[in-house]
Amino acid sequence: MARLTTNRFNLEYFRMFREVPLMLRLRLGGRHGRILKEARRILIVNNGLIGEFITSLPAVRHLLDETDAEVDIIVSPPLEPLVKRMIGINTVFTRHSVYHRDTEQWTNRRERFNHYDCVVVLQLSRDSYNVLKDIGYRRIKLALGTYMKYVVYIAGNIRAKTNLKQLEDVLFDALEVKRAKKVEFDEVFRFSGKDHEKIARFPFLRDTASRKVFIHTGSGWQFKHWRKNRWVELLRIIHTLGRFQFIFVGGTEKEAADFHDIGRQLPFEVYSLVKKVDLGELALMMKNGHYFIGVDSGPRHIAHFQNLPSVCLLGPGPKIYSPRNRNAVIIDRSKCLCTNLFCYKKERCMDRIGVGDVVNKFETILDDAVF
Repeated sequence: MARLTTNRFNLEYFRMFREVPLMLRLRLGGRHGRILKEARRILIVNNGLIGEFITSLPAVRHLLDETDAEVDIIVSPPLEPLVKRMIGINTVFTRHSVYHRDTEQWTNRRERFNHYDCVVVLQLSRDSYNVLKDIGYRRIKLALGTYMKYVVYIAGNIRAKTNLKQLEDVLFDALEVKRAKKVEFDEVFRFSGKDHEKIARFPFLRDTASRKVFIHTGSGWQFKHWRKNRWVELLRIIHTLGRFQFIFVGGTEKEAADFHDIGRQLPFEVYSLVKKVDLGELALMMKNGHYFIGVDSGPRHIAHFQNLPSVCLLGPGPKIYSPRNRNAVIIDRSKCLCTNLFCYKKERCMDRIGVGDVVNKFETILDDAVF
């Protein structure tokens, strides 16, 4: 067994356990119960990471469809530009997530919260907990019990890794709604003409002759990264398969450095949107794109939700975010009991994914993608 150095632990994900005592305090404070169907004002607290938020959208859309209430929402700061374009949301508030990432550039600002008939808590940070201490509400619905049951279920099926109950289904349970239909991206978000004008500021996006391939190399944990030399080889090969534009996306210095290091080794031009666009702009650009290739990440979830033909390279951990559309394929070479919290294997799961594996999957979506 490999020596358990600190970098083998996904320290950021361990922060999620800070939610437990905060939710317990709210539970012990009383007024906990089922969602009030007759509520006129609802506050949803859902300030997690991008991928977690996107995964919750089908259930949230069903809840919005089933209520006549005026709905406000608290999300993490990077999500605000996207969530402001959500259909059926009145006011978007921001607070740090429980993970408190460096990309969550949030400044305290005056925000007026209403008195709510019902507060629904899917993810909770210290900042959003402090909000709930100071506002009035009749009823609070906490997802803690649903999540704890799910953790027990995952632990009991850790060897299975695949064919697990998906987190998306768990969120339907947490929000007390039944899945009535498949929720499409355009049923959740609405973009304006000004939004389209804003993304037109990048000249390379106006090239209609090339198919746009969005590339995302980043993750908060190095055990989900793919080696840069493999990205270089992959893009060299795909470049020979047709006329493509490779567009790198992300929001961190590491992802900007990856773009620079990979780009300088390629004999053709590649483009970067890293740290240049907000999440709303990125989602709109990807909606008008053709393909996505990346590691397990927020942009990967956006691609899946948009039914964008995609190839996702997965690292360790149970597969609880599996895409549910024919345009998405995943590559998983993990053969261990590692989790999203730690990896004990000497050889990284991601190193088992060869360039040929990704090329083969990409050729599959080239042939079979349905737009």
